[in-house]
Amino acid sequence: MSMPIWPLGPTPPDGFTLPDAIASILYSIALEELGLSHIMNTEGEKIQRLLGTIEGLEPLDPEPTIGQILMANQSVSDMLMTVLMNEMVLSVKMAVALDAYFKGTDLPTPPQP
Repeated sequence: MSMPIWPLGPTPPDGFTLPDAIASILYSIALEELGLSHIMNTEGEKIQRLLGTIEGLEPLDPEPTIGQILMANQSVSDMLMTVLMNEMVLSVKMAVALDAYFKGTDLPTPPQP
């Protein structure tokens, strides 16, 4: 996978404006979300592969034991917990960025959930 192209290009000589900085933060959140979605997809495929439910692939030989399935399940559960913690951090990061944006503009602040 190649590196994404940053949407704002090189830093302007006079620096970022507030909207530019917030757009960069939101863009970075979107990239992190994309990465987390790939991780979750891979974890699902891990279970599918172990159980032999991916079309076009032969089931594992020998079949996995219950212990191996439980170990894989725990591994996936641990990874999803890590993804969840990351999601919480990204949610706070986005709320702070949007709050800063609305405070720096004439737009009314949206209601808080």
